[in-house]
Amino acid sequence: TMWDVLSWGGETQALIYNPRTKKVIAVNALGVAPTGATADFYRSKGMRFPPEYGPLAAITPGTPGGLMVMLAEYGTLSLREVLEPAIRMADGYPIEEETANSIERNKR
Repeated sequence: TMWDVLSWGGETQALIYNPRTKKVIAVNALGVAPTGATADFYRSKGMRFPPEYGPLAAITPGTPGGLMVMLAEYGTLSLREVLEPAIRMADGYPIEEETANSIERNKR
């Protein structure tokens, strides 16, 4: 998998080798398109193509679900163990004001 050309909001394809079974497992974390995402729908909105980002994008992201499946079914660490180092590393890293405000507004 070439992680540098992927993003959290995209799609992921991965190969996982299981040393116990000596088999390779393929995971295709392709996003799904909403039923209403037809060519006619986008044309009715004055668009020639579906937008790349936002709620009208052609597909929903597949990467988050794919990563969770790989961790749950084939991982050896807990979600907490996987995320903690990244959370520590990101602590104090500057982000855009708009992003910070959005995070603050959506805290539960």
